[in-house]
Amino acid sequence: MGLGPIRWWAGLHRAHHQYTDDPDKDPYSIKRGFLWAHWGWLLKRPRSDAFFRDFVENEFSTDELAPNELEYTGERSRTHYENFTRQYIIWQEKKYWSFFIFSTIILPIIVSVYLCKDTWINGLIYPGLLRMCACQQSLLSTESFGHARRLPFTFPTQPFNDKNSSVNCMNPVFAMISFGQNSQNYHHEFPHDYRDSSALWAYDPTKWFIAVLHHLRLVEDVSRTPANLVVQLQIQQQQAVLNRRRSQLNWGTPISKLPMITTKEFKRLCGTADDKHRIYIVIQNIIHDITPFMDQHPGGIALLKASHGKDATKAFYGGVYGHSTAAVNLLATMRIGVLASGNDEDVWRRVAREEGEVNDGDSRRQQNRLPWATVEDLDIRPAISINPSTSINRALEVTFENEFTYLPVIDEDHKTLLGVLNVEHLEKNKLDSVEPITKNYMLWFSQKAREKYEKNFSKRTATPLNSKIVKPKAGKGKHYHVLTPLTPLETLAEFFNAGNYFAIITNGEGSLVYGVVTPEDLTKYEHSRPRL
Repeated sequence: MGLGPIRWWAGLHRAHHQYTDDPDKDPYSIKRGFLWAHWGWLLKRPRSDAFFRDFVENEFSTDELAPNELEYTGERSRTHYENFTRQYIIWQEKKYWSFFIFSTIILPIIVSVYLCKDTWINGLIYPGLLRMCACQQSLLSTESFGHARRLPFTFPTQPFNDKNSSVNCMNPVFAMISFGQNSQNYHHEFPHDYRDSSALWAYDPTKWFIAVLHHLRLVEDVSRTPANLVVQLQIQQQQAVLNRRRSQLNWGTPISKLPMITTKEFKRLCGTADDKHRIYIVIQNIIHDITPFMDQHPGGIALLKASHGKDATKAFYGGVYGHSTAAVNLLATMRIGVLASGNDEDVWRRVAREEGEVNDGDSRRQQNRLPWATVEDLDIRPAISINPSTSINRALEVTFENEFTYLPVIDEDHKTLLGVLNVEHLEKNKLDSVEPITKNYMLWFSQKAREKYEKNFSKRTATPLNSKIVKPKAGKGKHYHVLTPLTPLETLAEFFNAGNYFAIITNGEGSLVYGVVTPEDLTKYEHSRPRL
C-alpha cells in the first residue's frame, strides 16, 4: 500500500506505543497536529529520523550473526516458524519496491486491459493509484482520528485510560472505514491482544481474519486478554473519573484532619460566640459552625439557637426531623473540629466510612496527638522487594522507574525480610566493585541475620521482583513487627520510639510489601495537621 516494508512499519508502530504522544519519539504524535498524525509524517521525515532508524534496527535487526552470546542463544531457541517468519520479513524488505510496482501499477493495468477490456490509463488510476490511496487513508486514520479527543462526530471515549490521547471512536461509520480498528484506547492498553475490542458484537474484520488463520493453524501464539483484566481496568478508569469529579466538590474538611477541641475549650468557644451571633452545635462528636445556614434553615433560627452549644445528634437524625442525605452533605461543609469527650467510637467509624475501609478489630483508637490516623494516611507508594544478590544497577533501575527511596530486601529462598536498601544513601557513596550487589550496601535487620545469610550466599539465585514474602512466625527468634496500612499511627510512633529507623508496611499476611516508612514521614504528617 506504499506505507513501507513490514519491518519498518512494525518498528514505527512499536515506537508509537512506547512513546505515545511524545512529539519527538512518537512517529505520528497527535501533539504535532492532526494532519501530521494522519499522513504528514510520511510526506515530511521526522526530525528524529536517525532515532527511528536505530529504534527499528534494535527491535528487528537484519544482521545474520548475533552480536553477543545472549542473542546467539536466543536465535538457537527460536522455532522453525519464527525463523521462517524472520527470513520472510527480511526478504519482503529487500523486494519491497518490486512488490509495490507490481501490485500498484502492473497488476491493475493487466486486470483492466485483459479482464475488464478497459484502457491502461484507467487501470493505473482507479484500481491502481486511487485504490492504494483509499487503503492508505483507511489505515492511517487510526493514528489521527483514533487519537483526536476533540472530534465529537467520532463519538470518542476513553473507557480504559485517559492518560494518553488514544480514544475509542464509537461512530459505526468510522469502524467501517478503519476495518474495525476504531478502538485505539483498548488497543493501547492491551497491545498484545489480536482483537481491537473485547466485545463480541464489535465490527472487526481484522480479528475475524486472524481467527480464521489461527483456526487453520497458519498463525501461532494468538494472544487474548482475559475478560477479568478488561473489566478491572474499566472499573479503575471509572473510579478515576469519579475521584476527579469528587475532588472538584466541597465535601467539607476530612474528619481526620480536624483539630481536637476539649469540652472546656468548646464551652469557652460557645461563650465568646454569643457576642458574634454564631451558632455551634455538636452532632456525632463533630463540632459544626452552622451560622452561614441559620437564615435558610426550614425549622427557623429559634430551633438552631436552642441547640447552640449542645449535642443535637438525636434531633438531627430523627428526634425532631430526619434529615436527608443532602442535608448531611451540607452539614459536613460546616465542620470545624472534633469534640474530645473520650467517646470516639462513632467518630472513628465515620472516618472509616468516609475516608476508607477498615476492619472492626482496628476500630478503637486512643485519644492522643494522632487520633484515628493510620499508616495509609501517610500516602506511602507501593514498593517492590529485591534480594541481597540483586545487582545494584538493577536496584537503581527499579528505584528510578518507580521513584522509590527505599527497597525492602528479602531472602531468595525463605522469602523472609532481611533489611532495606536506602537508595539516597547509596547514591552518596562510591561503589566498590565493577558489578556491586545489594548485600554489601543494604541495612540489615540484625548482624545475626546477615551472618546466617552469608554462610550459604554462593548458592543464592535472585528471585523475581514481585516475589512474595512470608509472615513472621511467633516464638522463633526476633522477627519484624507486622505493620499494615491500617495500623494506627500511634503504634507506628511507638515502633520508632523503640529505636527502629524504618518500618516495612505489608498487607498483614506478609504476601505483599506496600512500602517503607521512616520517622521523617511520621513527623511530616504530624506537622501538616491543623492546630487550634
